[in-house]
Amino acid sequence: MSSHHDNPPRRRFVLLHLQLLALRPLSFKSALGLSLVVHVVIFFLMATLFSFVRSSRGGPAPLLLEFAFMPGYDGLKTPAAALSFSAPTAAPASTPTSPQKISQQLGATPSPNETFSALVEEESPASSELASQELPDETLALKSWPTSPRAFSSTPALAPASLPLAHKEQRRLEREMVKLSTKALFFAQKDTSINFKSGDEVFTASVRHNPASTATGIDEAEIIITTEKNGRQWQTSMRMKRLAFSHFAQFVDYWDPHVAVHDDQLDGRFHTNSSFAISSSRGVRPKFQGKVTTAAFEVRQSDAWGAANDKEIFQAGLETGAREIRMPNQREAFFQTKGLADSLYHRMEEEAWLTFHADGSYSWRVATEAEAQRRKLPRQPFLIVGGKKAALHVRGVVAGKVLVQSEKKIVIDDDLTYAHPPEIVYDSEDYLGLVCRKDIVIAPPQMTGPGDLHLSAAILAGGRFEVTHLYRGDKATLHIYGSLSAGSLSATEPRYATHVRFDKRLEQRRPPYFPMTDRYEITDWQPEWKMVMPERERGQEEK
Repeated sequence: MSSHHDNPPRRRFVLLHLQLLALRPLSFKSALGLSLVVHVVIFFLMATLFSFVRSSRGGPAPLLLEFAFMPGYDGLKTPAAALSFSAPTAAPASTPTSPQKISQQLGATPSPNETFSALVEEESPASSELASQELPDETLALKSWPTSPRAFSSTPALAPASLPLAHKEQRRLEREMVKLSTKALFFAQKDTSINFKSGDEVFTASVRHNPASTATGIDEAEIIITTEKNGRQWQTSMRMKRLAFSHFAQFVDYWDPHVAVHDDQLDGRFHTNSSFAISSSRGVRPKFQGKVTTAAFEVRQSDAWGAANDKEIFQAGLETGAREIRMPNQREAFFQTKGLADSLYHRMEEEAWLTFHADGSYSWRVATEAEAQRRKLPRQPFLIVGGKKAALHVRGVVAGKVLVQSEKKIVIDDDLTYAHPPEIVYDSEDYLGLVCRKDIVIAPPQMTGPGDLHLSAAILAGGRFEVTHLYRGDKATLHIYGSLSAGSLSATEPRYATHVRFDKRLEQRRPPYFPMTDRYEITDWQPEWKMVMPERERGQEEK
């Protein structure tokens, strides 16, 4: 049976339910999107509510943020009456101990980061429950923040100001230093200071000498140039080295006017103190592959019909009117054996024949003895000295650092080579020097044999370097690997065409005790001025 009085709310619910049943169900994509939107809205509402509750319960937080961004701690000295916090008399055993409390127990000063993290921990739910309990009237006044030592940054001292060195000024100063290096006081090997004027400026050159510390070393000098610009002192510096005669592939003091450079090749620097002649007849062209300098103002042509191309002959350039380089005197050319250990030199007073061996030894035979003797070369530089009446004949393979010097004559009887050729062994320690106050000569063909002659050595003849018997034997080539310096040269052709190749090791080292020239050259140059800081300013900067 049914009632005659229907319930309206119930009827509306039934109708709504029937309508929902009639609706078409949602697809999977629509349901997933709707679910995602609902979750995002719920997450946003929860985050907003959490931040609101957090900010309402974090009373001191704004104050702590202000402290964190303040530059120092001096502003934290707030009166105790202005700020006070209630603190419990005793904390429950379950409450964790903050880093600040641990620091206070140990007597250490907490850092700002530790204090901030500690206060955040005390705002945890566990501590908020304690805040709801009744607490005693005791209060803990906020005292002034403990001061920490202020940290100072260790900024490095500023580098002195610098000014570029103009090219014209650099060239002018180079010329002044070259002039200075020719003076006698420069070779006194004593540190000195010299004032000079260039243009409208006054300069001071402070020279510090570094004499060669070993028998194979080279003298050097360091020069500091000081001047004043705009009320300030400025400095620049350069380094110079003293040239040895072994720095030249070929050096000739006086060129014999009857001798011409013909079918010759020279690889390395060349210098002569006089005019020299070249021959280019019959299509022959000499070649200078290094810089050529001469104290004369011309280069002569020995053949009236010859036509020479300067660029083809002087491949690295030609400089005439260069400064003269003085030949060494007897005291400079000969190393005195006084004070030298007996094991480091061998003196001969009569004519002797020397033969070097690849095992690092040498043998000799004197004119009055039939038997030869043999000796091992030491590892240190070694000196073989011939007296005033002792002509020394040399040949063989050198393994060591040796200088052969004679006051009378040195005769080259055959090849002189190195046991460790520098062309093959890059770190070869074999060096040979031949120095004679008078002449160094090439022996006749019956001694040297037919064919080419090879000499690996730095040679210096105070008199003449001579090739004997020019018109005997077949034409060959005289190969010199090292350097050749002489007061004068004889002709070498037709017996030998001459090929001189510079030993590049001699740029940095010389054969033991080999003579040095009276010329210095610049090896290093600082291309700028640096301001000199006064003592008082330097002291303030260090503080």
